[in-house]
Amino acid sequence: RSTVESQPSVGSIHSLAPVFLDAQRLVVLANCCRGRQRLVTVDLRSGRRTPFAEISSPVVSIRRFGPGRFLVADQLGQLLLVSRGQSKIIATGIGAATA
Repeated sequence: RSTVESQPSVGSIHSLAPVFLDAQRLVVLANCCRGRQRLVTVDLRSGRRTPFAEISSPVVSIRRFGPGRFLVADQLGQLLLVSRGQSKIIATGIGAATA
């Protein structure tokens, strides 16, 4: 597993909570901090962004949890299992996802 704790920018994107999807792509939070939060995939070779998933509040912590899946703790204290196009709340009252 690979994680990145912080990343000031990827191309022209100010990104929060980046985590590797694979060796060539990161998943980053594309907007903050109002409304639904959009996670996007950033191709490190081209800089191209593509939608990944949406969650209901900003990311507190994100960790890869197998190929194409992440555990995300959000500011509402929810723990979510997130994959492309999907997010499912699996627990509440959570402070941070850990490796």
